[in-house]
Amino acid sequence: MGLPALDHSTICRFRAELTRLGIMDKLLKELNKQFKKRGISRIDQGAIVDASIVDSPNAPDGSILIKVADDREDLRTEEEQAQEQAYQYELKSRKPGVDTEARWVREGRHYRYGYKKHVLTDG
Repeated sequence: MGLPALDHSTICRFRAELTRLGIMDKLLKELNKQFKKRGISRIDQGAIVDASIVDSPNAPDGSILIKVADDREDLRTEEEQAQEQAYQYELKSRKPGVDTEARWVREGRHYRYGYKKHVLTDG
């Protein structure tokens, strides 16, 4: 039984942390060295990852403005994160019919209320 795959945001944050620590280049050199040692000069098969957004039909009215975290890294202050938690609590307690499991997501210049759907497939 396999473990669930990590989503792209988790992988991206991990990669950013490796880069910040100065480890990424060393890691890639070591991987390339091991590939070459085993006669792997190129990768012939790979994976396709699709991260789509599924809109919730039960979105709130948007009367409260919150700053939405960027997809790759959450640089919001603790106050902004607390504001989002308070917003989610208000939705659960005072707005019947609103999908309280969904979140605001920024896609390009547009904001959407829903879920991130990740699909991974290979050959």
